[in-house]
Amino acid sequence: PNPDLRWEKKYEYNVGLDFDVFQGRLGGAFDWYLRQTKDALWDYSVPVPPYQYGTITANVGQIENTGFEALIHAIPIQSRDFEWNTSVAYSSNKNKLISISNDQFSMSTDWFTTGHTGEPIQTTTHRVKVGDPIGNFFGLKSVGLNEDGLWVVERLKKNDAGEVIERYYDLAKDEDRQVLGNGVPKHNLNWSNQLRYKNIDVSIGMRGAFGFQILNYQKMYYGNPTIQYNVLNSAFDQYDVVDLTTGKPTGKKATINDSQRYISEFVENGDYWKIDNVTIGYTFNMKSIKYIRNLRLYVSCLNLTTITGYTGIDPEVQITGLEAGTDSRDKYPTNRSYTFGINVTF
Repeated sequence: PNPDLRWEKKYEYNVGLDFDVFQGRLGGAFDWYLRQTKDALWDYSVPVPPYQYGTITANVGQIENTGFEALIHAIPIQSRDFEWNTSVAYSSNKNKLISISNDQFSMSTDWFTTGHTGEPIQTTTHRVKVGDPIGNFFGLKSVGLNEDGLWVVERLKKNDAGEVIERYYDLAKDEDRQVLGNGVPKHNLNWSNQLRYKNIDVSIGMRGAFGFQILNYQKMYYGNPTIQYNVLNSAFDQYDVVDLTTGKPTGKKATINDSQRYISEFVENGDYWKIDNVTIGYTFNMKSIKYIRNLRLYVSCLNLTTITGYTGIDPEVQITGLEAGTDSRDKYPTNRSYTFGINVTF
C-alpha cells in the first residue's frame, strides 16, 4: 500500500455573467473557467525492493482545463395563438497535461501510450504527453498506396532538437508514428425549441459536437479485402497510388493488398449534428365534456437523424478518458424509437 495515497484535488477559478432582460423574454449566462487538477492518480514503476510490488498508485499528475460555457434562452415570438421558446447552450474546452512526474515518482519519458487496437494489429492508439492535450491519436500518417497495394506513409527526419528537417515517404513502419488528431470535441452545441400554434405544440431538440476525430475501428478491421471473413463494401475502394519520393498521386489507382493497419486513413473527422428528439402534440378543447379536464395526443421520435461526414455507424462515441474518440469495432447500432401517447387529466 501507498500510505500517502489521497484524493485528487481540483482548483477552479470562474468568471461568470448572468442576465435577464425584456421582462424575461431574453436571458442567459456566460462562464469562463480555469480548472487545475493536482495529485492526479497514475500507476508508476518502482524498484523491488524496497517496494513489495513493481508498480504503485500515486498522486503525481497535474492537468489543466480552460473553457467557456454559454446559455441563452429567449421567447422571440409570444402572442395569443403562437409562441416560440428557444434555448442555445454552447461549451468549449481545452485541456493540457502539465506534469506526470515528481521527485519521488517519475517516468523515463515525458509521455506514455495508451489504448489498444487488439488482435491482429496489436498496437497502441493514443499518446499522452506533457504539454499536449489529452486524447491525441498517435500513429502512421498514410498518403496512399504503392502499385502493389501496400500502404505508403509519411516519414519524418528530425534533428537532435526534435525538429523536422525532411519529409519523405516509405512503406508503413511503426517508428514513424505522429499525432493524427484528437478525440475530444473542441465545441459542443445544443439547441432546443418549443413552438405552440393554437392547440398544436411542437418540441425539437438538436445537438452536435465539432472539432474532433474518431478512429473508425469497423473500417480499420473490416475495410480490408485480404481478410478471411466478412468485409465492408469500402474494402474494395480505389486509393491513389503515390510516388515514394514526393508522396504525391501518380494518377493511378489501386485497392488495398496490405495487412490490417492502424493508420490515419481510419482516423476520420467526427463532426456531427443530431436532430435528437421531435415531439408533436395536439390538445383538445374539453370545455364541453364534464369529466375530462384535459386531453392531449402526441407522437415523438428519438434519434431522428444524424448529419455527419463520418463513415462509421454513429459519430457519438466515447470522448472521455485517455482513449477519447475510439469507436468500438463491434458495437450495436444506435436505435431510433417512436412513441405514440395520450395524456388525460380528469
